[in-house]
Amino acid sequence: MSRKARRIQPGDAANIFIRCLLSEAGELLGGLNEQQWKDTCNFFKSRCAYTGKRLKPEAAARDHAIPINKEHCGLHLYGNVVPTSTKVNQEKHHKHFRKFVTDSGRLKKIEAFLKVTRYKERVAMLGDLTNYCETQYEIITSLCQANRSYLERRLENMERKQEKTSMDRAPRLNSPGLSHKPSQRANTLPITLDPSPASEFKKAFLKVGQALIIIDHTDGHKEEKLWTRKSNGFAEKSSVLGNLRSRREFRQGEWQKRGIVRVHVVMKWPQKRKSE
Repeated sequence: MSRKARRIQPGDAANIFIRCLLSEAGELLGGLNEQQWKDTCNFFKSRCAYTGKRLKPEAAARDHAIPINKEHCGLHLYGNVVPTSTKVNQEKHHKHFRKFVTDSGRLKKIEAFLKVTRYKERVAMLGDLTNYCETQYEIITSLCQANRSYLERRLENMERKQEKTSMDRAPRLNSPGLSHKPSQRANTLPITLDPSPASEFKKAFLKVGQALIIIDHTDGHKEEKLWTRKSNGFAEKSSVLGNLRSRREFRQGEWQKRGIVRVHVVMKWPQKRKSE
């Protein structure tokens, strides 16, 4: 039995883009050469940076203490690549070293290495990478959603043409068997933000902590819901559109069932007190 191919999601494309961006950043800052790797192993005295267990130089795996992803924005750069074993490397996976290492002595050792190599100072030359990656992530996912909408519109237009051609050729009979129902294809739920773009909305939401979600339905009625930052753990590294689309009523297939046609999210600014 053939295995079904896994569908590539917009988030997959965005994550690849972010890794490419971070790889370019690390390369521009100098990356890691073999002499620097030898200096790294000597700094940790040929021991695993995370467990302290002795390693054979030829068997040492290279791991990014700060992962190369959207959440942590680590770089393949001297100071962030540390020695470990293959097993420990697999156990750590995409965790930040501070969330993986429990021994305070090992944590201090890694922090000292970051400091002596001036890793953080060099990364700071590129500005706020976390905010930039978050913005690029939202741009790529939105582009993927726009692509899907484009393709769905093309299909719908083609179906209308085929339906019209079929109806023109069909006998003019009032027969139930000749009726044709247009297929219903789910489009991407339109979500707009005020203020926009998403990066500006995010800054305001993190500051104010609450926004109003206005939901338009097919029957014309509107529904309003209060969205608070604390209610779903929205943090500085969260995605605005991703967070909204993860809500149960806005998930693919669910919003169509509920008759939702569009969503507008507006910042709920605190009301100024009237002067007495």
